[in-house]
Amino acid sequence: MTLKRISNVTKKQTLRINVLAAAVLSLTAVGAVHAAGLPVHEPVRQASAAQSGTDRIIVKYRAGTAAALDRSAKLSTVQSALTRASLSGGAARASTLGPQVVRRLGVGADVIRLQGRLAPAELQRVLKELKADPAVQYAEADAKLRRSELRAGDVQPALAPNDPYYQQYQWHLHDATGGINAPAAWDVSQGEGVVVAVLDTGILPQHPDLVGNLLEGYDFISDAETSRRATDDRVPGAQDYGDWVENDNECYSGSLAEDSSWHGTHVAGTVAEQTNNGVGMAGVAHKAKVLPVRVLGKCGGYLSDIADAITWASGGTVVGVPANANPAEVINMSLGGSGSCDGTYQDAINGAISRGTTVVVAAGNETDNASKYRPASCDGVVTVGATRITGGITYYSNYGTRVDLSGPGGGGSVDGNPGGYIWQSGSDAATTPASGSYSYMGMGGTSMASPHVAAVAALVQSALIAKGKDPLAPAAMRTLLKETARPFPVSIPTATPIGTGIVDAKAALANALEEPCTENCGPVATPLTNKTAVGGLNGTAGSSRLYSFEAAAGKQFSVITYGGTGNVSVYIAQGREPSASDNDGKSTRPGTSETVRVNKPVAGTYYIKVVGEAAYNGESHVNALAATAIDDTEGRILDALLARGRLKEGDLARARPLHAEAGGSLLGLLVRLGLVSERDQAQASADVLGLPLLEGRQLPESPPQALAEGLPLSLRFLKQFHVCPLALDEHGVQLWLADAHDPYPQQAVQLALGVPVTPLLGMRAEIDDLVERWFGQGRSAMGAIVETADGEGGAVDDIEHLRDLASEAPVIRLVNLVIQRAVELRASDIHVEPFENRLKVRYRVDGVLVEGESPPANLTAAVISRIKIMARLNIAERRLPQDGRIMLRVQGKELDLRVSTVPTAHGESVVMRLLDRETVVFDFHRLGFTDAFLPQFRKVLEQPHGILLVTGPTGSGKTTTLYTALSQLNTADVKIITVEDPVEYQIEGINQIQAKPQIGLDFANALRSIVRQDPDIIMIGEMRDLETARIAIQSALTGHLVLSTLHTNNAAGGITRLLDMGVEDYLLTSTINGILAQRLVRRLEPTHAERYEASPEEIERFDLRRLQPHGTIHLYRPKPSALAPTGYLGRTTIMEFLVMNDALRRAVMRRDGMGEIERIAREAGMRTMYEDGLSKALSGQTTLEEVLRVTEEG
Repeated sequence: MTLKRISNVTKKQTLRINVLAAAVLSLTAVGAVHAAGLPVHEPVRQASAAQSGTDRIIVKYRAGTAAALDRSAKLSTVQSALTRASLSGGAARASTLGPQVVRRLGVGADVIRLQGRLAPAELQRVLKELKADPAVQYAEADAKLRRSELRAGDVQPALAPNDPYYQQYQWHLHDATGGINAPAAWDVSQGEGVVVAVLDTGILPQHPDLVGNLLEGYDFISDAETSRRATDDRVPGAQDYGDWVENDNECYSGSLAEDSSWHGTHVAGTVAEQTNNGVGMAGVAHKAKVLPVRVLGKCGGYLSDIADAITWASGGTVVGVPANANPAEVINMSLGGSGSCDGTYQDAINGAISRGTTVVVAAGNETDNASKYRPASCDGVVTVGATRITGGITYYSNYGTRVDLSGPGGGGSVDGNPGGYIWQSGSDAATTPASGSYSYMGMGGTSMASPHVAAVAALVQSALIAKGKDPLAPAAMRTLLKETARPFPVSIPTATPIGTGIVDAKAALANALEEPCTENCGPVATPLTNKTAVGGLNGTAGSSRLYSFEAAAGKQFSVITYGGTGNVSVYIAQGREPSASDNDGKSTRPGTSETVRVNKPVAGTYYIKVVGEAAYNGESHVNALAATAIDDTEGRILDALLARGRLKEGDLARARPLHAEAGGSLLGLLVRLGLVSERDQAQASADVLGLPLLEGRQLPESPPQALAEGLPLSLRFLKQFHVCPLALDEHGVQLWLADAHDPYPQQAVQLALGVPVTPLLGMRAEIDDLVERWFGQGRSAMGAIVETADGEGGAVDDIEHLRDLASEAPVIRLVNLVIQRAVELRASDIHVEPFENRLKVRYRVDGVLVEGESPPANLTAAVISRIKIMARLNIAERRLPQDGRIMLRVQGKELDLRVSTVPTAHGESVVMRLLDRETVVFDFHRLGFTDAFLPQFRKVLEQPHGILLVTGPTGSGKTTTLYTALSQLNTADVKIITVEDPVEYQIEGINQIQAKPQIGLDFANALRSIVRQDPDIIMIGEMRDLETARIAIQSALTGHLVLSTLHTNNAAGGITRLLDMGVEDYLLTSTINGILAQRLVRRLEPTHAERYEASPEEIERFDLRRLQPHGTIHLYRPKPSALAPTGYLGRTTIMEFLVMNDALRRAVMRRDGMGEIERIAREAGMRTMYEDGLSKALSGQTTLEEVLRVTEEG
């Protein structure tokens, strides 16, 4: 085996970041094999015409206008637009541009060439003027689009000289996890009789593993410089002459020199490389024919050429080009460019679809939303994202709702060789075909994913034709591919969806060929019994369970899941197995609490599918599934209210449209609107249901002993569903409730307590009052405990007496109750503070302290001693601060409490920080990272070396952000070491060191040892001093990625803080990759937040028009509810992200101030924390007051 290298490989690896390495297997005529190193390529990023300017535009004129029929009128229309566009140089410049019609496209538009290039801003003005002309249907730049691949290099494959190489290298066809299940499909179909058009860089027509499956295609490139042919003419053949680029910045600003890609040959190989021929590798549809259509050359290809190629390949007519004798059933386009789908593209695709051609396209490699790129954003196409050999999303793949499904694209070096790449036919030639020999290449990208899907479409059409059936229409093919995609074997982040799953060749064929069922055709499902819950569900991500329920005609029923841990979705359909894309109802909220209600069912079987969006677990009667029939009780109660004159027909009629929009209970809405009194509604419900109506004055002030000792029901649950248990024994529980025809609260209580429920009706306000008195912040629950406690506090210095008091059952229950209240309130901290005449207990909820029920002052010493005993602290030491830790299970949650005590004038003050280890989810989207911001942050996070800082005051979520970043970076091939004080969460696979300054193990000393442990990534809890900062910088300079925090108020302040510490400016500019500053604001509870129109004063004072230039500006205010008494529920992050660039480096070297650094960063696109907060206030996530509270602006 011979290893070849190209001298500039190392240079390019140095200059380019986050690239994928590559290798080429070269095939000679006699089958000898050698490897050659190739240049490394990042995913190609498209420079749009709006960025680089152009001399070509596309204009489609409206039918019936003079411009649509007359050439001179076309040119006059364009010339007038040029004159009106206020170009630099004025009318004189406009007159020199001399527009000329190049040709008429197959979609009816005209390509216009100017005698000079328009700058980006000028281009936009000209297009705006053209679009304003009534004779113009649309106008756009004839932009260049490019292929979208990554090439592999410097790999040394150990290949046996005998072929085929299919089993060793083509995991993407046969691997059970990441492959497409092709071998299982080949006994049914191999693509015979189907034509797949590959619109790409053309073809190497004599490649020995392709030559037998190629039709004569066509070269549509109409520009000699792009095509490297002698003329601008379009010609038969589709020969790939090479698309190498000699110089950097030649194609557009920032583009790099590169060797020829032979991209079209690689894509064609995936579709139909010859198989079982004793040579090389395999293709998916290896008996299909490939129609090569050349549209891409040097620096890409013009939109106008691609549009004509789509028309011709699908059997349409293009002026000046002979008719296509082999119209394609499927078109694959592994190419793309920035910008949403335009008129020219969409017209061409619509034409292809109307002729029965399925169009498959790559989603793009920008790690961005596919809706921003074309053709991925075009209607009617099958848009394909990319997965790795693990089945997970690749780091480069575009995502979003436009992506239908995914195919293998290769994850690059992180997955090794061959798992990181897609292997198919190619060449090792650097420039022209003659400069090298035929070979096999490892490449990656969504360009590699889409031909897998196109080829599966070819297998399906071939099988249908062979069975004498009609081939599928494009829309039906798209649906089939999406519905038969295999669920992703690993979790795909919700912020970056890439379709329904991985394309599955066998499943697609089986579904397409499935004969209609005539009897006993229902899917196999577990029957559900009315009002009987099925508990103990568990499963993995992607797993599903199918249930059935026999419904009566018109008898409303609901399907409910609740309890347990994890995340599930529920889908329901009548008479068929439901799916995410085919259902009659669904519930896809985060977590396990899902409800689907069928209001007017038809008689028959309904199928219910429970799908694990993440692993879920519900042993011991949790995570139970219940299907419950609900008769039209609400209608009968309304009839009773109308008959008694307690409700007017007109009021009911006015409420129904509001109810249709808001959902929920119509009776509840009538009460909230004041159209029915709560007492009248409760009395009518009691009469209709035959249940007793209980009034609050009939009940005692404190709960029975069986309830006072604690319930496995949270205060939040009782308040949210307006229920209160009144009595409990082994025979059952009496449940006071406001809504008896909602089955969920009764079933939840029955499952939690394990005994039958006897419902009693009451009024919502009285039930809520009793819940507060018995179990809330009234004195009843705590008072019942206090009454049994020893009222004599004893001498403060009597340690043994304090120990005895702290060990008594009442004090133990008292402290446990304080902690339980914190869990129910979702508090982050508990403050226990002694004062002269009282012991104050406060909870920090969503960043704000709220006072809770407090034990009496005479138990101060006992309560604090109990906490110190639980934290393993010295109860005799009250003069010095102490720190400790409590591990405790509360309401099924494993809690980690960090305890801090400090001496005050009236005793020891205690603060307990609550860390819920079981339910914490490290997810950027849940932290408040937006879809627009996250890719930019991930790009910096994935740099191989440098420093990423997160800044903000104490309690701003810095540590959680760092843990989330580490969880994203935590893979088997990366070693991560952290040094923290304290280690707040333990993450599997990460080496975490607890700093212990008292024994000399501070951050600096720990770092010195860490760098000798060969880490890839280092996380430092905080850069507290110059010594720590310098070691961190040295680590970054020696090839490590370093993450840490600083206490500064904004991102720019991070730089000035390090300079003030004494860090040299040249070291900062060499190592800092980015600085994220953040704050936490309270999040509005979305179902009750009240929207209002912003006043003119608010709009002017806070410059809201800058964020929302048009339309009515709305803000939001909190509205208290049972679920969120303050109107807020949880917190979200507002942030600003400073990314280091050359302008900022120069500012740092000049020692510019913080204000100047921030100004430069904003010019580069940074949105300030204040602006991010305003944006979230406008979107209803938080309030304007919250933003001002934490940013101190306005």
